[in-house]
Amino acid sequence: MALAALLARAAAVAQEPDAPTSAAVSEPEAIHLLRQLEARHVDHRRVAGKFGQVRHDPVFLEDIHSSGSFYYERPNRFWCAYDEPDASSHTVIGEQITSFYPKFRRIERSRLREGGSGIGDVNCLMLAFGIEAERILRHFVVTTEPMPLPSEVQLTFVPRGPPEEWPFAALRLVLTWRDQQPQALEIVGAEGDWTRLSIEEIVWNPLEQPARFRLQFPREFEIIDRD
Repeated sequence: MALAALLARAAAVAQEPDAPTSAAVSEPEAIHLLRQLEARHVDHRRVAGKFGQVRHDPVFLEDIHSSGSFYYERPNRFWCAYDEPDASSHTVIGEQITSFYPKFRRIERSRLREGGSGIGDVNCLMLAFGIEAERILRHFVVTTEPMPLPSEVQLTFVPRGPPEEWPFAALRLVLTWRDQQPQALEIVGAEGDWTRLSIEEIVWNPLEQPARFRLQFPREFEIIDRD
């Protein structure tokens, strides 16, 4: 489950449920940390950086390593690109997601389903950026876990509601205690799969990058619309 794929699947099922079905309660310490995150990023409009990724395939029992870059701009523009040997780029603009696979000379386009819930904001959540604490608490049970380094803390987000409505079983976000800087993210799947991302570089409020969202591709590439 790659970063861009998770974003697409998350937004595709983003529908406001009538009410969460789980009666579990989030930890007070986790709630306090979420509110600190919300306050910290109130003036941040953009974030960019680089990441390393390990994806575990439970079928072939192998770990697949990759790396890439990302850029997010409020309220709804996201871009990420994976490095060689399996280079690809993925752009989300509003409800439209476009994936570019130069190795296969293919472009895939799809639209994200309208509606909104905690899962629809998963791109913000994964970067510890733009989190609306009360919204997250409505859709996730949030707890804290100690880390080997005393300077770090892990927030675990378990979705409320039926498991079939969510593309993952849990999110684990590792932050620094002092300044709530994201260090790593683990996306736990429901089928024994998982993806771990380490944030290798992050810049808050970088210069705007409008070129990221100018979707110009070679004319000879195949376009597949998945609406």
